[in-house]
Amino acid sequence: MKVAKSISLFFLFSLIMILIGGFCFYVMESRFYPEKQSEIVEQAAVEENQILTSDTQYVIIETDLLNGSSSEILANVPEQYIGMNRDKFVEAMQSYEQNPPLTELSKGFVSVEVSSFSNQKVVIRKNYSFKEDTQHFYLTVRDNLIVVMCEDLQTIYMNTTILLNTLPDRLQAEIMLNKYIDDEKELYDFLETYSS
Repeated sequence: MKVAKSISLFFLFSLIMILIGGFCFYVMESRFYPEKQSEIVEQAAVEENQILTSDTQYVIIETDLLNGSSSEILANVPEQYIGMNRDKFVEAMQSYEQNPPLTELSKGFVSVEVSSFSNQKVVIRKNYSFKEDTQHFYLTVRDNLIVVMCEDLQTIYMNTTILLNTLPDRLQAEIMLNKYIDDEKELYDFLETYSS
């Protein structure tokens, strides 16, 4: 029992010495290096005063996630963002990401992130999965349903409700071997003919 008591007193005494040492270090640092404390306060004040103005350079980097390419667009700061600090701007971008405009969705919008922020320049990165216009298609089967695939045979263009076993035998055999469809007109003719 005496051993346990002496061990616990040893650890308690060590902890008190560490706390006293840390406090003394803080007091000495603020006494001998007062400019360090003022630099921290000034830096916080500068960051707090960073707001978007109409003179802020607004850079949008559009990145295609499929092929890794990107392009840079210089634009004017949209009016609704003028006067925002970093925190409010990041919140606005998160809201934009959750509810993107239809024009963005049609381009294949995936996400947006704020890369850098200052009152001189803001850089945001918009990630897209750009959809290429498909000219040719293939009909395949998944779970006994007809699926329309893009030219690459990996991207689903459209799911259908057409059951494979409701089609003529010759057509079933062609679809099992990935039936080639030349254009959208031929595809929609097929869909109109065999949809129920």
